[in-house]
Amino acid sequence: MKLLFIAFSISIATSLRVIGNRLVDSSNNTVTLSGVNLPGSELNCVLGTGIFSKNLPSAEELSENYNAVRIPLNEHCWLGINKVAIGGETYRAEVERVVDSMIDEGLIVVLDLLWSLKGTAEARFQEPLANKDHSITFWDSVARRFDGK
Repeated sequence: MKLLFIAFSISIATSLRVIGNRLVDSSNNTVTLSGVNLPGSELNCVLGTGIFSKNLPSAEELSENYNAVRIPLNEHCWLGINKVAIGGETYRAEVERVVDSMIDEGLIVVLDLLWSLKGTAEARFQEPLANKDHSITFWDSVARRFDGK
């Protein structure tokens, strides 16, 4: 598995772990992440313009120059709450499809909860902290979705 979950500087991984100040693989070899951001998945779902930005490079293209890709997520879109234009299973399935394609090319995927917001307003910006209203449910759902990958 090459999937790394990040939530406000807290990371959980099965094939990667931290030893001291190093990120290491299962053989304790230091791993240096060199990657790119796949934009759009935090905002486009709220605006109703899709999920990822158009014309994303393929996983194959990315793997030629990088070993990691960051996917910023929106908890409201993932959970399908608070009147997001594109959310719930549609959002989750597209994120999973992109994650799978990246993993298949040997890329390390970093899932980042970028946009969250407590209450019932749409998450249209980054909150400085996770919230008790939705973030725990979000990370529980993400962990269950990607269990075993």
